[in-house]
Amino acid sequence: MFNFIGRTKIMDSKELPIQPGYQVTAEGLALVSALDNGFEYVYPCQGVVGERFVGFSYSYTLTPTVLTTVEYYNVPATPPYTINLSYIPVAANGSIPAQIYVNNGTVGLTIGDPSTVATAYSIAGTSLTFNAAQAGLLMSITYKYNPTSLDLMFNNQAMYTSFTPSAITGTTGVILRGEVFTDQFDASAGWTQSSPVMLGANGMLTDTGSGTVLDCVLTHIPTADIPYIGVRFV
Repeated sequence: MFNFIGRTKIMDSKELPIQPGYQVTAEGLALVSALDNGFEYVYPCQGVVGERFVGFSYSYTLTPTVLTTVEYYNVPATPPYTINLSYIPVAANGSIPAQIYVNNGTVGLTIGDPSTVATAYSIAGTSLTFNAAQAGLLMSITYKYNPTSLDLMFNNQAMYTSFTPSAITGTTGVILRGEVFTDQFDASAGWTQSSPVMLGANGMLTDTGSGTVLDCVLTHIPTADIPYIGVRFV
C-alpha cells in the first residue's frame, strides 16, 4: 500500500503485462522486468542475483492483506516484563523471518529466550516478553499484521474488493519514476538513514541479502505517524 497523502509523487508510469505464473497482489511491490518471446513482462522481485528493477506496482483496487505499523511501549519496571501490541505480528514463513523489529533505543533485540539472553524477547500472540535488563526501557516496534476488512475500511480507508483489475486483465500499473512511500518492505530489518535499499523476496524491499541494490535515495524510514519506506528513484 502507498501513502498518497502528500507523500507519494508519480513522475512517470505505465501499464505492463504480468509475467505468467506470478501475481501482483498489492500496491507498492517492487517489480522487476523480464523478456518473454521478445515482449516485456513484470513480476514481484524475488531477491535473487541479477534482477532488473523496473518500478513499483500501482492499482486503485488492490486490497491489502498485510499492513505495517510502528508502536512504542515502555517495558514494565517490575515483572512480568511483558507488553501487548495492538495486533498479532506476521510469523516467520520459510526463509522469510518474522515480520517484526524491536529496538530499545540503543540496539536491536532478537527473538529468543528472554529468561537467559538480555537482548532477547519472546512472542505469544500480541504479547512480547523481555529480559529484566530491558525493564523500564522504551521499545520501538515495527511489525506487519493481517488486517480485518473493518480495519482496512475504517482505519486505513483502503479499498476492499474480492477481485482486482490485475487478476482480470493480467496487467498492472507500474510507477517508473518518482518518490514512493510503500509499506512493502522487510519489517524485520533495522532501517536507518544509511541502510542500503535492496530487492528482497515477494516484492519486498530489504537491506540485506543477494538482491539487486537500487539506485535510489532513501527519503523516509518507518515511524509511528508514517509507517512506510520512502524511496526516490529516476
